[in-house]
Amino acid sequence: MQLSHPDDKEDIKIKRFMGSQAILLSLMGVPAIYIHSLLGSRNYNEGVKESGIYRRINREKLLLENLEKELNDKNTLRNKIFNKYVELIKIRKEQKAFHPNAKQKVIFENKSVFSFIRASLDNEETIIVLNNVSNKEQKIKIDLKKYKFKKVNVLRDLISNENVNVVNGIIEITLNPYQFMWLKG
Repeated sequence: MQLSHPDDKEDIKIKRFMGSQAILLSLMGVPAIYIHSLLGSRNYNEGVKESGIYRRINREKLLLENLEKELNDKNTLRNKIFNKYVELIKIRKEQKAFHPNAKQKVIFENKSVFSFIRASLDNEETIIVLNNVSNKEQKIKIDLKKYKFKKVNVLRDLISNENVNVVNGIIEITLNPYQFMWLKG
């Protein structure tokens, strides 16, 4: 996992990494989850140095005993990543709008917020996916009518379980750095 500057705080690294994985999990199709991503592995620089093969950066062989110990320790990066990942997978599995063949439409409202709408095959369930891919707070305003989103007064974020009010068919949201939301209508 090297999606960040080495000097970044661990919580920022986790937010950035999980934001990238939330994109993977919410896009159309079947997500291919790499085992070292699921397990929160760091770059294996020693493997590259020892072998001279750059692909070894993410090919570390893990010892089961050490892995289990890290996964069970709430203070480790592995534990934090793994548990967040499992939580996202559980949420994803429960949503008809995240079916691999469910429709997808990109939203173009803020270049720092990767966003799109997923709609279930029967059009009964829709989810707006918002991913702040920047290290700055981002505001986004979406006119749901423009994207033919069904009329609702409130959306529920499946990640935080908080509600977002819809006023005259419009949502206005401020996303923290690397924050992602799955808004269900």
